Amino acid sequence: MVIFLCVIVVGLTTAAQLLLKIGARSAPSAGPLNRYVIFGYALFGLTIVLSYFLMQQMQMKYFTALMSINYVAVAVASALALKEKMGRRRWAGTLLIATGVALFVLV
Repeated sequence: MVIFLCVIVVGLTTAAQLLLKIGARSAPSAGPLNRYVIFGYALFGLTIVLSYFLMQQMQMKYFTALMSINYVAVAVASALALKEKMGRRRWAGTLLIATGVALFVLV
C-alpha cells in the first residue's frame, strides 16, 4: 500500500508540473490562471494530502529518497510529452538520480 501511494504521489506531482508548464506556455493567450494552471495546483494540493498520510506510514529518510524520483519522472515526462530536448549529460544525470534512489531504498 505504501509503495502504491508513493507511485501515485510521484505520478500526480509529475502531472501537476506538466500541467503548469502547459499553462505557462498558453498564458499569453489564456491568462495566467488558465485551466491547466488551476488543475495543476489542484493536483499539488492532492499530493500534499497524500504525502501527509505517507509520512505517517514510513520513515522520513525513505519518504524523501522516494520522492526524489520526481526528478526522474518529470525529466522523462517532459521529454516524451512536451518534446523537450535532453542531451546525453542530462540523461546521465537522470540515470544517476534513479540509481541513487534505488541504492538507498534497496540496500
